[in-house]
Amino acid sequence: MRALSGFLIILGMFFVSVAVCAKPLDCGKKDISRVERKICGNMDLKNLDKKFDRFYEMIKYTGGGKKFNEINPEWELKRSRCLTERCIKNLYEKLTKDALNILLEQNPNYKQMREECRTLNIPPECEVYAFDANGTGLNIDYAEFAIDENYETHVKNIRVNRPEKCVVLALSSFEPTVWKIHYTPDTKIYGVILAYDDDNQMLQGVPVGTKVWRNQCLKGSVREAFLSGLADNNVVETKNTYIGARLPDERYMHQARNIDVTAKIQQELPNHEGVGFLVKNGVLRPVDEKDAAFLIDRGYSAIDKWMPVDFTHWKNVRSGCKDALRFSHSSECHYYILEKPLEKLPRGLSGVYGIVVFVPEKMTPPEKHGTTSSIMRMHAGLEELNNYRRKKE
Repeated sequence: MRALSGFLIILGMFFVSVAVCAKPLDCGKKDISRVERKICGNMDLKNLDKKFDRFYEMIKYTGGGKKFNEINPEWELKRSRCLTERCIKNLYEKLTKDALNILLEQNPNYKQMREECRTLNIPPECEVYAFDANGTGLNIDYAEFAIDENYETHVKNIRVNRPEKCVVLALSSFEPTVWKIHYTPDTKIYGVILAYDDDNQMLQGVPVGTKVWRNQCLKGSVREAFLSGLADNNVVETKNTYIGARLPDERYMHQARNIDVTAKIQQELPNHEGVGFLVKNGVLRPVDEKDAAFLIDRGYSAIDKWMPVDFTHWKNVRSGCKDALRFSHSSECHYYILEKPLEKLPRGLSGVYGIVVFVPEKMTPPEKHGTTSSIMRMHAGLEELNNYRRKKE
């Protein structure tokens, strides 16, 4: 009985291993089989192996993995018996098709995305570079104008150096973005996919005749790019704004007059860009240590309070605020004194973008555009505050 139990355990382990054993071939190991050696020596077969593994990885721990193994029992054994490259190729194509069909059955949104991408008719020889600006950090450039009434407009410069290659850029960003494209003279920019079908994406600098698609088929992820049906185009996910060998910036061309945009330029800058504009024009002034000491001494009260106002740890937090208060999400980095009359705060000052405005006595508090910022009343006038500051100099 003990021997039988051991046999059943081993048998169970065998079936589990079959269900999850598909991995890309390790061509660096010493003990590879004849068929594995044939695959490793042929780039097309290696790519087929990787392509199949990519799909299989997405289903193997789901009900789809079990279904796949029911359709393709002992597929590795079949592969080991292949004597020709054609046999290996045909097997991989069948395995990949089965895995993909199961995946699309499980995820209807993948199927829709795949169909959308195929309507673009991108030539198979084109390289597709998927650049996702989301999560690329806080080193962000901002436009001097806005194409969204609630958020700052970001600027991303993409530089491409792929001589004699057909290149498609798939660019995606949640934020309003101006995409500035730079390219070397021998690089052919066939097309650009603006992956989010919003009216807040602007494209600048591509050559005349470049195809531009506003289509959600490709959102910056290799995983989704692979599923989209564009995998034959050698899709590459990148967070690098330099595509290809990096050259000095002056070696790239940029057609600044060529602009593709459905967005409308806003008359007022939103969010912290709007605040920055008010600071630049002397309407708002960031609270410093002298102001903080004065406010603590004279006091203040809420006119329209949303976020807490606390100077207890203000000095420590304030020392870590960056770049004219623009990038930090700490509320203490966004305390301001109102120095000139202001009818309304900029739009988009909600959530982590909220600010606190201290309004001197006798000044009318600004309206808020429905934002989650706080308006506080100073228990003193602006002249009294400025006199206090002069004495502390």
